[in-house]
Formats: sequence, C-alpha cells, structure tokens
Amino acid sequence: MSFWDSLMRKRAEDWLYYHFTAKQVPGGFEPEAIPPNTAYVNIWLKAARVVNVRSGLKRFYGAVHSYIRILPIAQADHVEVNTVVAPKFLQNVDPRNLDRVVPVNHRLLGPIAHSGNDVEMEVGLFSIEEADLVAPYLGMLEQVSNLAGVGFLKSALPFAAPIKDGINAILNGEGDSILEIGLSRVFQPLKTGFHLVMRVPQDHVDPGTFKLDPATWRVVGPDNKLIKDYPYMVFEITATKEKHDWAKITELKRQYDLVKDAIVRGDVAEANAGHLIFYRLARTANELIEEDAERLAKIVRKLIDDSLGGPQPHAASVTRKVPEFEDLALYSDH
Repeated sequence: MSFWDSLMRKRAEDWLYYHFTAKQVPGGFEPEAIPPNTAYVNIWLKAARVVNVRSGLKRFYGAVHSYIRILPIAQADHVEVNTVVAPKFLQNVDPRNLDRVVPVNHRLLGPIAHSGNDVEMEVGLFSIEEADLVAPYLGMLEQVSNLAGVGFLKSALPFAAPIKDGINAILNGEGDSILEIGLSRVFQPLKTGFHLVMRVPQDHVDPGTFKLDPATWRVVGPDNKLIKDYPYMVFEITATKEKHDWAKITELKRQYDLVKDAIVRGDVAEANAGHLIFYRLARTANELIEEDAERLAKIVRKLIDDSLGGPQPHAASVTRKVPEFEDLALYSDH
C-alpha cells in the first residue's frame, strides 16, 4: 500500500480497530454492506484525540493524512485519493498542555459511485515538530487537497503523487515526526457505520462498552465518562442515493450544452444525435451509479421531445427556455 507501511507495522501491536454497533452510535443505525453500483460512498473523519504521549518537543503540528485506493465503476485502473487535514486546534501545540478531542468532520472521500471492489484505506494522525517551513507547507498541502477534491476521481488523480510526496517530505525531514495513531485496512465488503482506531493494547479496553457522543463524536466509556488515556480517531463510512455535485461532471455538461444549442436552434437531427452521445457518456461515467445515469438520460430525452415535439419532432415546437445543465431536476422526485 502507501509509503508509511513500515510505521504501521512497527506500532500496530498497540492499536485497536473497532467497528461500532448500532446501539453505540447516534441514530442507532445498523452497519450495512454497500451493494455495487447502487449508492455513493462517503468517508468522513469525524474526530481525532491527541494526548500528552511523549516528551522532548516544545511545539508540534498535528496533521491527518489519508490514502484511499479504489477501482471505480467502468474503469480498469485503480485511483488513489490523498488528503491532508491540518486542524487549527492542532497547530503549534505544547504537548505538556495537550489533552483534547478535535471535532473534524472532514470528508476524506466522496460522494463516489461504489463499484463493489476493494477499498484500501490508510489514515494516520501525525505530530510533527515545529520548524520554519512546517506550518506553510502543511497549509499548502491542505489547500492542494481541497483543490483536488474527493468527489471526482479524475480531478483528484493528478494531485495524488504531489500530496503523497509532500507529506512524505515532512515525515522524513530533519524534524521529529511521530505517527500517533493510524489504520491500514482493506474493506471488502465495504460497510456503513462508525469506525474507531485507538492506540491501546486490545486487551486493555472493551470497545463493546464504548459509545459515541452525538455532538462531538467523542468516545465515552461504560461509566459515561470520556476516554482520556489514549489517542484515537473516529471516522464514518456512509452511503447516499444522491450525488450532490453531479452537475460538475465535465463531459456530461459539455455534451448537454451541445444538445441544448441544437434545441435552441431547432435542429432536430443534431439534438437526437447529441442525445445518443449523452446517453453513452452517462452510462459509462464512473461518477454516476446506473440508476442516476438512466434517469439523467431520460430527462434530457424528454426535454428534447417536449421542446421540439415528439414522437415526430419539428422545430416549430420550441416554446420555452431550455434549462442549464445544473438546473436539470435529477432528484426532483426523491
């Protein structure tokens, strides 16, 4: 998998991974396997806890790096999504006074159409010694991560290597960097729900007695007191039936604009030919599940028929303004 495997293997004996059950989490939802090509996957970093676990550093910066490798729908090659999160509450921190949970709620992936293939994930919380360039460099990596996005694999792909090289340069630099807590795992099948990774020997705690606080995502013990002795991260995997940013699919928008132009000009033949291309692009787009691809193509087909007249179209039937791509009602009946 990714470049900090050796750090994982070195310290993994002290880490606990746990998938919360319904009775332990807000809402009480049972974890469910996500069927292929039926939903969009999202992975959220909900919270990170750091404690005074070491000495010798005057100041440090906390940063979360996630590496997710997936095989999208209708694609032969895997795609890597790298994200760096540097919460403000974990910047320039004195470890002697550090004992806090940072609510993050940062999207690490999604919404991505789930293909049903393996989802490989590494996520780690690092503390990095203060140095002249650490703060601006971490800030730059976080900005690049946000620019790359996590919902469109084609846009994220060019940024994967620079982000990975950047965090690697920090971790292998002259300063002292420590992997406080992390997870390296292949999910198959991928299931919804809340997940915990905690740096504690597995025989020291019973995670079945834990609960999640619904307001802060903090881990609470059986005595209803916060778990304070161990660093941990909480992340959530969700499945949604809607992709909120579907209108940003470049290929579909470009083709729809051609269809729209043909409708406005009353060119029946070109509008119909354009729809055939639009349908093919929608069905082969790895950003959309099959149901949404079919629905979107039907909306465009109906728009052509209503505007130009069907089933025997003619240019004189154009009677109203043709909507922009983002204004198509993909989810109006939901």
